[in-house]
Amino acid sequence: MITGDYHIHTVRCGHAKGELQDYINFAISKNLREIGFSDHAPM
Repeated sequence: MITGDYHIHTVRCGHAKGELQDYINFAISKNLREIGFSDHAPM
């Protein structure tokens, strides 16, 4: 069972769309215990 995801990109690096809270809510809905944002430079 996967309990965490540490490779999440956001709009800050241009590789995704949505607000940070959207990612948090999705993680909660998937019963993830931990998430980590790993955007690429430049941010």
